[in-house]
This record gives sequence, structure tokens and C-alpha cells, in this order.
Amino acid sequence: MKKKSKVSNTMDKLLADSIKTTSRIGVKKLILLSFDALSAEDWSILKQHPNFNKLISHGKYSQSVRSVYPSLTYPAHATVVTGKSPRKHGIVSNTKLQPTRHTPDWFWQHKDIHGKTLFTEAKKQELSVGAILWPVSGNASIDYNMPEIFPNRFWHNQISVSLLSGRKRYQILMNKRHGKLRKGLKQPQLDNYAHACALDTLTSFTPNLLMVHYTDLDSQKHNHGIGSLEAKEAIKRLDQRLGDYFKVLHQMGREDEYRLIVFGDHGSKDVHTAIRPNVILQKEGFLSVEENGKLHHCDFIFKTCDGSAYLYHNNLHRVSRELIASELEVIETALKRHNEDIKGIRQIRSGAEAGYDGADAHALLMLEAEEGYYFLEDYLGEVSEAVPESQIGTAHWLKATHGYHPDSEHYKSVFFAYGTDIEKGDLGAIELLDIGPTASKLLGFSLGDTDGKILW
Repeated sequence: MKKKSKVSNTMDKLLADSIKTTSRIGVKKLILLSFDALSAEDWSILKQHPNFNKLISHGKYSQSVRSVYPSLTYPAHATVVTGKSPRKHGIVSNTKLQPTRHTPDWFWQHKDIHGKTLFTEAKKQELSVGAILWPVSGNASIDYNMPEIFPNRFWHNQISVSLLSGRKRYQILMNKRHGKLRKGLKQPQLDNYAHACALDTLTSFTPNLLMVHYTDLDSQKHNHGIGSLEAKEAIKRLDQRLGDYFKVLHQMGREDEYRLIVFGDHGSKDVHTAIRPNVILQKEGFLSVEENGKLHHCDFIFKTCDGSAYLYHNNLHRVSRELIASELEVIETALKRHNEDIKGIRQIRSGAEAGYDGADAHALLMLEAEEGYYFLEDYLGEVSEAVPESQIGTAHWLKATHGYHPDSEHYKSVFFAYGTDIEKGDLGAIELLDIGPTASKLLGFSLGDTDGKILW
């Protein structure tokens, strides 16, 4: 291995010293690890790996964690840092409602979250915070911030959007030290990079709160299925990463100082068929499409969340729900008629019903997909289409996905809490809503009025 020059080492040290924020002494510290798509269905595999077994044997755990509605990554992670449902914190999907855009923007920016968050409240307590690839953390007041964001305009590139949304000097330092591990957004290389940055941040800056989001397992399940060899290998890599945290904390002599929370944000389901509800709207005359496939006009639009789909009116702020009641009836009738053939829509719920379960109450309807089906946002094509094996991993074609109602069968996720002062044992059934209030309690402050409860 090529040795770094003295000048390079000196520059690294100067850059690190220039961004260092001192951890508050005497306050317990917390590492919050999100293993995206780790679910209760993986439990038998987790028990085969030594570091997950350590969490089960020596900490608190739950193999029955209820996610949020819709059970997507960004709503789930916003719930973890707020203790509130998507309806209240405002991150009601992964992406924004932007019908005219070919690829809508994601909810990358912290400003989109309504109310208090774990990291903003930690900063008020003068605690240092690190966040690596954490969803909805762009431009947040975080000391060591490498937000999850990617370029979504032709004039953007990955370096510019990351630097503009996170801590510049910190990201430059991490990229200088570990950038060779990354290959764009490919997995497991992206997690390799995030993991190296996380361990470096832990040892170099010892933040009071460190939050890290790993997406390797989610990617493997999307592309290969929930019981695939690739998914099992990803779980093995997660166990190794978990072991690295134990090892580093031991080497630092800080095992008694840090608590560890590990969780999965949602379950996943294998799928075989995609449904395009916007094609039904197009056939009924509620939206029109140009010859190039771009949306020309719409009165109503479906915003899909994979396992579920919102229906919105394009100008609901100008039109009362009473005036569009008859049009809604036409849409529901059309959906039911098409469903007689496709059999892929399990339930049509009102926006109020969806809001009661924590989803966006501003929606007019919420569709719920049957087992094996999911929704696409396309305006053209067949209403229903089998997933082409050769196209999986491209253009939203998936082998497995999520976004379903959190009470769907075989769909719970997992939770672990570990530390010298944390008792052992099974917590039983809990909710993702409970993680934020519990994490804030462990750090010595409160998130205020939340939908979740503290797991004492």
C-alpha cells in the first residue's frame, strides 16, 4: 500500500481540526443505525450471525416493529427523528408531487420536516451530531453532515449537490480519505464508503449522536427478492459492520459511554406485477399526455408509493371536495372495473381513512396493492404488466418492494438497543414512532409532544 506523504497527512489533520466540534462531556452518547429493509422475516438469519446475536442476547430487542403509512424510507426516517406520523411531520412519500417532472425531487431537505427533530433538539442541548446518508437531513444544523441526496437536474453532479446540502469541509475530508471505496450509487460500495466515514467520524470526532443509514440490503431485496442469496449476503455484511462498531468502541475505550440503537425501517414483499393507475385516469379523460410521453394536463393524478398510491386533485385548493365528489365516484367505478381483470388492487380507502393511519389526509383516495403487486406512476402503457425479468433494476422494475400498509401480514421490522445500562429481553410489539422519543430520552432531552412513546 502506498504511504501518504507528510504533507498529505498534515493537510488531513489541519482540515479535521478546523471542523472539529467538541463532544459534550458527561452526557451519554448514542449511535443510531438504520439498516434499511431489515425485517422480522430476516430474524432466523440474524440469529446465525455473531454480532446480531450479541444484540439479541445482551440487549433489548423487538421482532415486531410496526412501520409507518406509507411504509417508505423517507417517511419512516422522518418519523424516527420526530416521533410523529407522516401526516404530522409532512414527509408523506419518498418523492414530491411534481407531475410534470420526469423524475420528481425527493424530500432531501430538512426544511421539509414540520416540527422538532432529534438532531435539532440535540444541538439545542449543545450536543455534537453526525449524520451519514441520513434521509431528509439536507442543510440541517448537523456538525458532521453527509446527507442522502443525488443529482436530479441535467446540470447537477453528485459532488455539487452533496457539498451544497451538507458540511463542505467535513465531506471533503471524508471523500479525500475514503472516496475510492465508492462507485457512484452502486451497492455494496456505497455502504462501504458510508461505513468507513462513520467509523472515521466516530473515532476522530466522537459525536454525542451519530446517525448512519445503510441501504445495501434494501437494494439487494429490490433487485433480487427478499429471500435471495444476495439479500442474505447483504445481511452478513451488516453483521460485519455491526461488529466493527463493537471493535472500534472497545479500541477507543468508550464501550460504557455509547449506547447503540439498530432498527429496520420497513418490511418488504416480493412482487410479480405492476399496475399503472394513472393510465386508468388517462383512459377516463382526467389527464392527457403528449406524443413524447410527457404529461400535458391533469385534473387528478396518482402519486404512487410502490405498495400504495395517493390520489390528488391538481387544484384542490381552488375546488372543494364536494364539487369533485361526482368525479371521484367515476374514478372509483373505473378502478373497480379494471380491478375485475387485474385483481391487483386490494382496497380503495378515503383520504380521511389514510390520514387516520398516519398518511397524507390531503389525498382524496389511497389505493392499497394486493400481495405480489405494486404501483407505477407511468401515464402510458398497459394498466397491468408483469415485471420483465430482464428489466429488473431499471425504470422502477423491481423484484421486491415496500410502501404497503404497516399492518400487512409478514411485514414487521426489527429493533435493538444495546449498552451497559440497558436491560436484556424482548420488548414485544412496538412502533417505529417509539424510536425518536426513546433516543431523545437516552440523550437526556425530550422531543416534546409525539405520537410515539418512550420505551422505558
